Amino acid sequence: MPTKVAIKRLSAVEVDLERSHQHEFHAGRLGRALGFLREGASGALHLVVFGRSGDTQVLDGTFTFYDARKNHPERSAEFRFYYDVPDLGAYAEEGDLLVLSRPANTSVDVEAVIARKGSAAEARMLEAWGSFEQGGLFEERDAAAFGPAAVQDVLAWLRAPAAPPSTPLTKHPLYLESVASGRFPSTREMAHAAHGVVRAHHGTTLDPDAFLSATLEAETELYFAIEQAIGTAELEALAHDSSLGFAEVMAFAQRFMQARRSRRGESLQNHFASLLDDQAIPYTAQCPTERDETPDFIIPGRVQYHDPSFPEKRLRMVGCKTLLRERHRQWLAEAERVSVKFGLCVDPAVTLDKVRPYYDQLRVFLPKAILDDVYVGKAVRTYLGTVAELVGELRSALT
Repeated sequence: MPTKVAIKRLSAVEVDLERSHQHEFHAGRLGRALGFLREGASGALHLVVFGRSGDTQVLDGTFTFYDARKNHPERSAEFRFYYDVPDLGAYAEEGDLLVLSRPANTSVDVEAVIARKGSAAEARMLEAWGSFEQGGLFEERDAAAFGPAAVQDVLAWLRAPAAPPSTPLTKHPLYLESVASGRFPSTREMAHAAHGVVRAHHGTTLDPDAFLSATLEAETELYFAIEQAIGTAELEALAHDSSLGFAEVMAFAQRFMQARRSRRGESLQNHFASLLDDQAIPYTAQCPTERDETPDFIIPGRVQYHDPSFPEKRLRMVGCKTLLRERHRQWLAEAERVSVKFGLCVDPAVTLDKVRPYYDQLRVFLPKAILDDVYVGKAVRTYLGTVAELVGELRSALT
């Protein structure tokens, strides 16, 4: 188990994409704190950002710890920590507090926490660990000296759902069944329950954008209600164990973080499939096409795709991912018979360079609520479509 972590204030060149694209930290002290050997290391990077308004964001990426002077043996080593978290610049900025740790000596993976400057999480961290110079080098801290406030920061995301669970959701049969069993439902069960909640409130009056936003929100609220109940029960049981420490807390938190990531990966696909059903648009989900490729959705379906006589101009392909990142590479390689692919996401950090170069081959769509909240006035908005527009494109294949 690690005995130390590394902590620092972020500088502009480390996270501000308009200032720099270096994506790395000077890592001499960091390497000592995390116990990396001088030959370097690489692995997964799991990051939780605590926002100023109490919100949290879970981001995943990779890292490489390396000697920038390895090919210059006559010079002393200069270790750096390169991170690949494509969306970090949308959630962090200069002056935020960064903490890095390893969950165990047997693991190469790194856990990271960012507390936004001025947030309650930052205040608790400063109370536990003291002050830090903005943009300075990493400083080592003993994990054993974190104290209760720091432990609460590691767990804060477990206790801060996007909105307090509403009374109807805590009485939902899926909630009651999950809490009683102590097990999370499948993503398909979650989606089905969310659709029932939305239809009970709105019937069939919602347009495609409002429907997708509402079902995603309902599932998120239901999931956090279940997570809070199960997590609180497990945390209380863990707290009664006198051996509770930082390592045990991190392992507990990581298990719940992994459950969130697994759910998020399939959630959008489930809701979009329900939307297609409501719109009477035929499709095949996870449709085998060429090689071992299985696009998320082929319209009107597998039979038509593999029928050489079926006109290619009437085929459509949709890929669903929560975050866009570099998905265009995957989507462009799928479904060779479809000349222009469609991508659906709920990404608040889509940039012009991610969509404009591929616009003739790939169109990206988001719920209108996100477009109105995030992208109004941005140049990239011209290249982004609504869910209703995506449905219209798919419907045109049926005529």
